[in-house]
Amino acid sequence: MTDLLRTYVCTGLNPTETDIHAASLIHYTSTSEMFDALDFLLKQCGDECINGRDKNGSTPLHYAASVGRTKSCEILLKHGCKKSIKDNQGRTACDLAMMFGYVDVVELLREN
Repeated sequence: MTDLLRTYVCTGLNPTETDIHAASLIHYTSTSEMFDALDFLLKQCGDECINGRDKNGSTPLHYAASVGRTKSCEILLKHGCKKSIKDNQGRTACDLAMMFGYVDVVELLREN
């Protein structure tokens, strides 16, 4: 998958573009198990989109935490995402992980 993304980026794919929900490719990739792709995309867009917010104020970390993707959360943290950002309802990514019962994600976000 990373090779395909590399090809798309080289031919003009902009990983920072957003859809009608203001979510980027980073948001959606953070919910998947395509960890190499997430790492690759974060290297391409850097700080520009790692803390990008969708229409609900959710960042890629919110997306990853809400579906229990511990590895995605680790990658996002490694790239410098801010875990203190709250969505439009005042919830952090850790709050979402706690709400959905993802203990590993809660522990990760509390220790970092």
